[in-house]
Amino acid sequence: MLGFARELRVLGELLDLSSSAGVTCLGSQDEQGSGFLALFRALALDDGIDHILMISGSTRREIMRSLRSKLMSLVLDKALNLIGLVAAGNQTLVDLIRESELSRSTTHRLLSTLVAHGYLSYSSKRYDLGFKLLELGEKKKRSLDFVETLRPTLQEYAERVGDTLHLAILDGPDIILVERIAGRRELQIRSHVGQRAPAYRTAVGKALIGRRPSHTWNAYLQNIPKHYARNMTEIRSEFENAKRRRFATDFEEVSLGTCGVAAAFRVNQFVDAAVSINGATVYFQNDRLTQLSSTVIEMADRFQSILGNSGK
Repeated sequence: MLGFARELRVLGELLDLSSSAGVTCLGSQDEQGSGFLALFRALALDDGIDHILMISGSTRREIMRSLRSKLMSLVLDKALNLIGLVAAGNQTLVDLIRESELSRSTTHRLLSTLVAHGYLSYSSKRYDLGFKLLELGEKKKRSLDFVETLRPTLQEYAERVGDTLHLAILDGPDIILVERIAGRRELQIRSHVGQRAPAYRTAVGKALIGRRPSHTWNAYLQNIPKHYARNMTEIRSEFENAKRRRFATDFEEVSLGTCGVAAAFRVNQFVDAAVSINGATVYFQNDRLTQLSSTVIEMADRFQSILGNSGK
């Protein structure tokens, strides 16, 4: 009995679940909810043994099995969140404790593990991203070898149209830019390789979603803010238009003063990508927009041919 109580307390400390928020998180949504609530109330009030005595042995075993399973996923989530916080510029232990809302001991334990595995580095009392991330990033970059294949042709079109060109792929509900070629116009948009944006509000995202089966479209519309200018019906209509016309547009949906037009193409049997022409709104008016929509379709077809894919 005492061994169970000690293990429970250790797991609770690892998960920072002595708080009422932690209790609610694990307790109210689990089949063993009442058991979790009692046990973690015990952790919070430091009178655990009296509560534990009220719970049967089979229930205790079930609770511990479930808790150990939750431990693995929740600790991983907390560790990945710390990497993101360091990447965002929170580099001291004090900063990371504040931003993560974890206890000092848990934060330090996770950071030490991440440093030991090379995902973070530590010097002069500051944390930074580790070289393991660079190694993994290079491996991912090599997996996008189609970008290298298409770069010369992309540069050719950038010179021709004068605006910034992007290559993008879907990554969950977002698009991520995998290549950017700057144009020669005085007004250029700000963007960078690795940049993310919600797929539903970008030209490349709409073009890519339009290639997906329509029954999957709602998955890309889960996190639309209430104040967004378009409702779900209107956005789905844009996906339909992208599918029918083979190109999509965004008019100042990503940022004020910028527009884009995009078309999608097949990279291989597993991956689609999209190419877009992006620039200042002043360059995307009337007849030129019609011309650019034809150009992106031409580019998509040419890229698909270069990559050896004939299917639409």
